[in-house]
Amino acid sequence: MNEKKLEVETLETAKSYAYNLTEGITTFIDYIDRQNFDDAMNLLPAIVEGLEWFMQATYLTLSHQTKYLEYDNFKQYLNDINEALQNNDIILVKDIFEYEVNDKIKEWIQFNFAN
Repeated sequence: MNEKKLEVETLETAKSYAYNLTEGITTFIDYIDRQNFDDAMNLLPAIVEGLEWFMQATYLTLSHQTKYLEYDNFKQYLNDINEALQNNDIILVKDIFEYEVNDKIKEWIQFNFAN
């Protein structure tokens, strides 16, 4: 398989994964809103791991995208989430996912895959 074809397939996988990731983040937000903190915390590692994979996949496929993720911002979001977790501030974690991360992923989908 040539490199360009692999990049296109990776981008398509990232697109599908982006939808799953935003659904997972929305579920996390809903858990926090309903004060179901145990389920939220159980879901969080998968979301963070998925976000890291998504960032790598989109970085490796930059030449095939219309709109790029702002990697420095996403790295900062992950740092902010880590700091909030260290301070036991789950509401801040929720807010970062709700108002920063999820919105940016949805924007990326819209710009790169709008019909």
